Formats: sequence, structure tokens, C-alpha cells
Amino acid sequence: MAEDIGGEILIEDAALAGGFVQVPVAIFFDPDLKDGPVRTYGALLWYAWKQGRAPEQEVMAQELGMGLRTIQRHLKDLQNAGYIAVEQLGLGKANRYVIKALGPDLPKLAGLARQNWRVQAASSGVSLEVLDSTKDIKNENERPSTPTQEEKVSSTHPDPTDSLSLSSIAYTTSQRLNNGQQLRSILGFLEGPNGDPAFTPEIASQAFDHTIARHEDEPLNTPIAFFYKTCQLLREKATTEAETAKEERQRQFTVALSVAQLYLGDNGDIAAAHTAVEEHWPDLADSVIAELKNRNT
Repeated sequence: MAEDIGGEILIEDAALAGGFVQVPVAIFFDPDLKDGPVRTYGALLWYAWKQGRAPEQEVMAQELGMGLRTIQRHLKDLQNAGYIAVEQLGLGKANRYVIKALGPDLPKLAGLARQNWRVQAASSGVSLEVLDSTKDIKNENERPSTPTQEEKVSSTHPDPTDSLSLSSIAYTTSQRLNNGQQLRSILGFLEGPNGDPAFTPEIASQAFDHTIARHEDEPLNTPIAFFYKTCQLLREKATTEAETAKEERQRQFTVALSVAQLYLGDNGDIAAAHTAVEEHWPDLADSVIAELKNRNT
């Protein structure tokens, strides 16, 4: 019989190879804690075990498919519950997240203990420091490679580093709002019928964040429909703002051109015209003078 010297283990499923996030039972079943703070707590533990550090809150929000204000609210909920503490180390310095020991001294767990919860206290808390840059946390050797869009839709496990792609937003929306159902429909809605995305990832992400916040405050009967409508409203708002900005810039250009013509005078003093425009519209000066020269050639 051949000597057993162990062997290599290969994981075919990229999602399994990415690892798992574990959350303590006391927190997972805490009736006063919503799903968002529970996921955020699990993310803090994952960052601690995987990297020993947490990313900036904006990056954390993107990786969890949330908005910045949502992640900040979840962190505040965890602080209020006594599960974490956030230490501010000074102006311009990184914060430190302290994951509190889950022992009987924690007021939150004292109440849970009366419900026959069995909570074993940790020997010490886990400290995390926020990175000043996201570069340090994106180690390609520690994360699964970015799957193709087809792989992400078919496996429903998008790459966590690709949190602002429409595929990842569709996946997160499906999981959080509809128990993993309608993934292809949601992605089709976001991408549009002709391959030209109907919505930008930023708009889809904002719509998801708004829908989740609304759903957590008061459960929606049709959260996916609410998400669709929010996407459309945000797109209309962005389009209106872009058109307004374009019209305003054109108005400023017209006024600046009139001023330039006034200072140009009969002597053709381009320098004086340029100085006058640059004083009030520095970003338009070159284009206005170019137009002025073109009209006077």
C-alpha cells in the first residue's frame, strides 16, 4: 500500500474558492438588528481575517453593493448595539474599528442570554484600521479573477471586486430584494434591449441604495418594481441636470463672447479680450477667443 503523503486540493467553483463569511449566532439572530448591519458586521470580520485591515467606507459600501450613507448608518447601528467601537485617531488619520468581545458584560448579550443563547466570550477584540488608499487591499493573488459577464449571470456569483458593474448590481438586487429570483430580468432591464446600457452603474447603484433604505424602513410589496421605477426617475433627473448644465454653459459662452467682442474693439486687441474673459470665465477663455478669431477672419 502506497504511503499517504497528502495531496493537492482543487476547488472548481470560483465562488467557493473565494472563501466564506461567518457571523456569530448571537448577532445573526439578534431581533433588533436588520440585515444590513449584520452583513456589514460580517464584512468587518472578513476584512480582519483576510487582510487585517478595512478599506475606506466608500470602498466597503461598493463591495457590499450599498451606498456610502447606508454603510455609515449600518456602522452606527452596530456601535449603538455595542458590537463595535470606532476610535478616531486624529485629524487626517485612519479610524480604528474595534470588534467588541461577545461576552456577558455586553448589555446587548445580557438580554439575549435570558433567551437561552449560548454565547462564548472572545478572548479579545479585533482591531481594524482604515486604509488611506484602496491599492493595498486589491491583491490579485488573494481574490478570484474577474469572471466574464456570461459566467457571472449563469453562476449568479459575480466577482466582489466588480461591484459597480451592472451584472453585480443585478445580482445583489436579486439576492437582497427577491430571494435570488429574476436575475436575468433585472440584468436585462439595466442593460437595455440593444446592448447599449439603459442605465449607468452609478444610477443603478443609487437606485438600489434608495430601494434598500426604503424597504428596510417599511417593507415594499413589490421591491423590484420600486427599484425599476427609481432607476427611471434617477435617469430622468440625471438627463435633466445634464441638459440644464449644457444650456447654462452655452449661455455663459454667449455672454463671454459678447464681452470679448466689446474689449476687442476696433483695434482688434485680442490680449485685452482674452484677459477680460479669463477674469470671469477662465474655463471658457480659450474657446471664446478661438471663436472670436474665427468670426473675424
